[in-house]
Amino acid sequence: MMTMQPDRKIVVLTPVKNEAWILPLFCKSASVWADHIIIADQKSTDGSKEIASQFSKVVVIDNDSADLDEGYRDRLLINKARELVGNNGILFRVDADEIFTPNFQSCDWKTIKEAKAGTVFMFRWIQMYKKLSFCWENKGQKTYGAFVDDGREYSPKGLIHARSMFNSKTKEDTIVLQDIALLHFQFADWKRMCSKHIWYQCFERIKFPQKSAIDIYRMYHWMYNPSLPYKKIPTEWIKDYKEKYDIDIYNYKVENRYWWDDKTKEYFQQFSPRYFKHIETYYTIRELLTASGKNILDKLLMLYLHCTREIYNVKSGFIYKLILKIDSFLKNRIGV
Repeated sequence: MMTMQPDRKIVVLTPVKNEAWILPLFCKSASVWADHIIIADQKSTDGSKEIASQFSKVVVIDNDSADLDEGYRDRLLINKARELVGNNGILFRVDADEIFTPNFQSCDWKTIKEAKAGTVFMFRWIQMYKKLSFCWENKGQKTYGAFVDDGREYSPKGLIHARSMFNSKTKEDTIVLQDIALLHFQFADWKRMCSKHIWYQCFERIKFPQKSAIDIYRMYHWMYNPSLPYKKIPTEWIKDYKEKYDIDIYNYKVENRYWWDDKTKEYFQQFSPRYFKHIETYYTIRELLTASGKNILDKLLMLYLHCTREIYNVKSGFIYKLILKIDSFLKNRIGV
């Protein structure tokens, strides 16, 4: 096994747009283990740039995209990392609502630092649930996390959900780590998550009009699953962060309004509500059934999707198989 080169630096690459609610927690946590934290700010209006700039390891760059373009954004981050440390960095792709478990002395960190150039690392991905009362981890689910830079050219993966910046050249170049894990705070503020996923659905409707409305719905409602393996958050995560690093993992803000709400409104004004007739933009069945801009068939479709989401997400049993057939019929025969 190669030993870490003396000048190899750990560089965090993080996109940001209006993340003031959790940015202090993220920056403080990442500052424990990273040499540099590069934040690509996309026209934030909530003070995110000012918050990030308070941390000595943070470098803020501007992402001038009018809308989401993950390929363009990631190129900005990679180029800045290579400007800072050359082609000799360990690049961590971490979102602002993610922090690592506080076991920073784990052998996994040694493995990362000693890995050969071109190695890709995958991490366990643990979802922090409503106000950090519980968490869950889907068995076998891993998320892209880090890449030992070998200077290869970056090829953008797409507009959305293109987190893996670099693919490994061989299976041996991918290491799945088991000890350290990424804690994902998206579901800590459930209302925020709902606002974000409504926007995601509208974005996909605009950018990928050929995509089935049913597939879009199912993709953004997977968390409504009664069989998710909830468990209490281990007390050592809270204790270790507080006692070893003076970090309070409850240090995030719950807001009442989100930038995605305004962006969705813009979409509705630009394309008209009818354009999003098969997008669920309401939280209750009563609001769904009385929603303007949808005819009775639209409302029945949304009611069907709403009422079947938990059974669908369990992904087993006779009713699940029946739902698959109904979904297929609606997509192929009716074109939704």
